[in-house]
Amino acid sequence: MASNRWPESLLVSRPQQIFGEDFESSSYPSPPCPLSRSTLAHTKKTRKLKQGTPSPSVLDRLPRRSTELPLKQQIRNDPKLGHLSTEALFDVLCAEAEQGHTVEVEHIVNVLVKERNEKPSLRLFQALLQTNVDPKSGSAERVEALLADMKRNRIELDSRTYHIVLQVLAVHPDYLLRISVLDAMRQRWYSIHPDGMYNVVAGLIRERQFELALEKMTRLREEGVQLPSWLYDATIYCLFEIEELDTALDIIKERVARGESISPTVWYLLLETGSRCLHHPSTVYAWRKRIELNYLSPSDGILLNTLQTAARAGDTSLAADTFRLLGNRHADFQTYHYDSLIESYAVASDARMAFSVLSIMTAAGRTPTESSTRSILALLRSARHRPAEAHAILLSLHAEGRISPVAAVDVIIAAAVEHGHLDQALDTYRLLQSEVCGPAARPTTITFNALLAGCVTARRKDVAMMLAGEMLALDIAPDALTYDRLISVSLRGGSAASSNTPADDAFRYFDEMRTRGLVPSSATYRQLLGQCSASDHVMASALIDDMRRNGLDVRGIRGPWSLEMQQHAAPRQRRPSLRDGADESTGQQRRGVTLPQRLG
Repeated sequence: MASNRWPESLLVSRPQQIFGEDFESSSYPSPPCPLSRSTLAHTKKTRKLKQGTPSPSVLDRLPRRSTELPLKQQIRNDPKLGHLSTEALFDVLCAEAEQGHTVEVEHIVNVLVKERNEKPSLRLFQALLQTNVDPKSGSAERVEALLADMKRNRIELDSRTYHIVLQVLAVHPDYLLRISVLDAMRQRWYSIHPDGMYNVVAGLIRERQFELALEKMTRLREEGVQLPSWLYDATIYCLFEIEELDTALDIIKERVARGESISPTVWYLLLETGSRCLHHPSTVYAWRKRIELNYLSPSDGILLNTLQTAARAGDTSLAADTFRLLGNRHADFQTYHYDSLIESYAVASDARMAFSVLSIMTAAGRTPTESSTRSILALLRSARHRPAEAHAILLSLHAEGRISPVAAVDVIIAAAVEHGHLDQALDTYRLLQSEVCGPAARPTTITFNALLAGCVTARRKDVAMMLAGEMLALDIAPDALTYDRLISVSLRGGSAASSNTPADDAFRYFDEMRTRGLVPSSATYRQLLGQCSASDHVMASALIDDMRRNGLDVRGIRGPWSLEMQQHAAPRQRRPSLRDGADESTGQQRRGVTLPQRLG
């Protein structure tokens, strides 16, 4: 037998929220209501409401005592709703509960219990349970508390009550509570209606249990159940959120194959998320289905992401379409726009189009950088014959009257050097003299650094000295990499028509480099230390000190001079500088270097 006592925990109301803060009543306690973190309620009733528009309260439709007074004033005058019968109050209660109006439901429950002396009943508990579908005021904890009160009052739950709980758990997921509800329904032989299964799947999606959710959705489709579009959309949105684009794309393709309508929001998010994540299949699918048919107008940001996605995948068609659409909007093309277009052709192994875009880029007033040609360099590295083909492409573009940038020559030289073709690199370097890059084109430090790298590999000190002379003649300032490679080729290539030893030339370039304030690489220091004998411990000590001052790692450096350096170390004696021009091992002046190729 059910108890006649109404649980005090359910005597809740917040009349101030309905009638204003100046409404005073000590008989309406307001217990705390935990807020849910969820923000989306997929229920049958809330789907009929416009997004972002609050549903009208049933209290606004109550009969007025006087047509001249506003409704809130009438409720203020009659907070006990005495002008409504008990049965009418129950009708209003059910309507408000279905729409998740927690405050109104709690107020009506208080009126029914305290003023109409209603006993705890299944209808009242169902209304209180159903208010928890509200994303903000509802919670799974409140549902558990209400179920516990129903158990204490010996109120048996029917199938509708269980489905209400499943509906709430679709908004406020609680895996353990859902399992207990489903077990209880199974024990009582209650069948789960389709709406209940939708809510179960929605709850699993909110819990990020996508495998279980997709498995249940597949089973329902196999059983002939028509799943609602909102359930698919919710699944896709969550998959987008965790960037599971392959699964989301499969679901969209299946829906399209079945002839289902996909919302514009889903299409937009597919393109936006796919391009942002550089996911080519989803990006190109959305592009073909929506952009090409003029159903969707993406933002410039999405177009830029699409261009980068096409570049990464080598989809020249998508890249060209994106570039064309940006051009139709009169976009001010920057270097990164051209870089992505070049990359798309390079990934697709279309070297001619890649160099053509470089030419177009130059004509548009944009100067290519090393990053612009990085993808072309990767293409030219892929096969030994690629640099020669690229050389021929520059000649053919020149025959067509098109000017190639110096960066195009630099990338071919770099690729030829990596393949060990120094002669090919020098031939390409001479293209600068044939006005392939325009009459005013000049080589850059990058050009000479690439050629000097080839000289180091081929041990061609004579060519390196010739290039150093050209740099001096053209007044092209060397950088640290230039000196590093001159030092390397001096040590590896021997003497070139000079009485100086390789070490003399290397140290001369080192002194000149330090005079300019340039810092050698750690590898250069170690090469110079390798030239120091046991008697050169003072020189070696100076080099190691210089490395420490420049923040380079000196751990593990050993040589024949290590022991001598420790034995002859004088704590208070100043060590000679490398710039003093003296041979620290003998105290005599080091032999001078009279190279016409000296860069300073």
